[in-house]
This record gives sequence, C-alpha cells and structure tokens, in this order.
Amino acid sequence: MKSVLLPRYHPLDVFRFARARQSAGERVVLVVIEAVSGASVRPIGTPMVVSEAGDYAGYVSNGCVDADIAGHALAALKTGKVSRVTYGADSPYMDIQLPCGGGVSVVIIPQPSPDITAAICKRLDARQIVSLSLAQGLSFGGNLHYAPPLRVLAAGRGENLLMFMRGAQSLGIDCCAYTPDEDDIEKVSEMGGQAQRLSFGVAPPWDIDARTAVLTLFHDHDYELPLLTSALQSSAFYIGAMGSIATHQKRLLALKKAELLGGTGLDLSRLRGPIGLVPSMRDAGRLAISVLAEIIAAEGAPF
Repeated sequence: MKSVLLPRYHPLDVFRFARARQSAGERVVLVVIEAVSGASVRPIGTPMVVSEAGDYAGYVSNGCVDADIAGHALAALKTGKVSRVTYGADSPYMDIQLPCGGGVSVVIIPQPSPDITAAICKRLDARQIVSLSLAQGLSFGGNLHYAPPLRVLAAGRGENLLMFMRGAQSLGIDCCAYTPDEDDIEKVSEMGGQAQRLSFGVAPPWDIDARTAVLTLFHDHDYELPLLTSALQSSAFYIGAMGSIATHQKRLLALKKAELLGGTGLDLSRLRGPIGLVPSMRDAGRLAISVLAEIIAAEGAPF
C-alpha cells in the first residue's frame, strides 16, 4: 500500500481522488474521522480515500495508523458493509498507538455513491459549503461541514508579486495574480499559475467570498485605492497591502477621503498593513513567506 501525494491537503482534493478513480472504473472506500479524544493530528470530518488497488489519498494520522486503516478499508470492500475502527484511547488494537496520546475513531464506507462524490466536488469547486451525514453511509445534509479551499487574489507587479505566487503555488493555494504588466502575466503563466490583466483606476471583476484573501503588492500605490475599496466592501476574511507604517497611514487617509466622498461606509480596521507575521521584510521571498503565514493564521480552521 502506498500513499498518494496530493497538491495540498483539503477535503476537495481527497474527493477529487475518489471521483477520478471511480470514473476510471475502480472501486474506492471512503474513510472519515468520526470522533477524537485528547490530542489529534486531524479534526473530525477529515476524509481519506482508499482505492481497490491499495493506494490512498489523505491521512488520518501522521503515518501512525494510515496503512492499517487502508487494510481495514480493503477488507470492507469484500464485505460491502460500513464499519468503524478506533485507535489509541479505548482501542482494541493496543499494538497500534498514537504518539500524541489521544484517540481517533473512523467510519469506513465501501463504495460511496459516485453521484455523491461527483456532487461534492462540483459544489466545493463552485465554492459552496457542503454538509454530509455518515449515519447510513454517505449522504448529504448532516452535521459535517466542508468549506471551499482557501483562495488568494494578489494584485501587484514585479518581484514581490512573482515570489508570492511562487510561494502560494508551492503550498497548493488557489491564487490568481492581477497585474498591469504583460511580462508578469507571462512569468506567472510559465509557473503554471493564473494571471489577469489589471487596468489602472478600476477594480477587476473578482469573485470574493468569506474564504478569500485579498492583498496588494505595489510599490506604486496609485493602483491600490479602487482595489482596496472593492475588497473592503466584500466578505474577504483577509485584506492586506504592502508598505511601511508611514505608507499605510497615508493609505488610510486616502481611503478615508474616498469614503467621505463616496459614502461607502468602509471598515478601515479590516485593512492590514504593514503585512506579514515578521515585520519589515524587504526580501521578496521572505516577505512572501511572512504574508502567506499571516493569511494562514487568519484563515483559522482549513475546513
């Protein structure tokens, strides 16, 4: 048995793995954490999928019990019955221990409906919250809630934007760059990333929801005002702008002036600046890591 490396760890990627194998004619088994006690690597609702070939995507522990779970999953394919297994505290498998000292219980569902796994992927791709029940196999409408993946919209130009995009891609974060420079668009595309042309004085028609972070990475701050005004009118969970403390104060004054003129009622306290967990990062690569860490910290639970 072997694990399959996913581009990131989010339930959507695990269900995509299930859907791909089902579409190829393979049988799969869905494993979901149903309960935890004490310390646990993963939260309730964490999915794992095992194919009939014996490979699996997602993980319940950090390698402590995943291979054994895969074995139980393959056994469930033979019986066709939903089963439950507990590891750690209160487990009958005393030879398999969790180093964290806690306990985890999983439900094992052989051959979940391909229609349901396809619908899960479709809804999460459409950035809709998915609610599932494990009461009688896999169905919709229960108390397990899966939010869409983190998305970042980054506007800027030059090295700071490019390094940020590179860092986001390395973490598997869904990220789109908005830039006025064709050269930057080409470079982001060469990385395999998404990039769109940004026009001066207007905000792009970006789709922002509560799982979206927005940031600006400009040295020429004239581009920022319409972008930040648009972001502050949205439900974005993180809004940040690059620049020093003095630059940020000027930025707030400019936004306040625009707010008074336009009556937009912006909550300027939502705007972060300077950005990054580590202050005064001048190196583009380290700034990217610092800002990504701040976004992840603001995100909270990943699903």
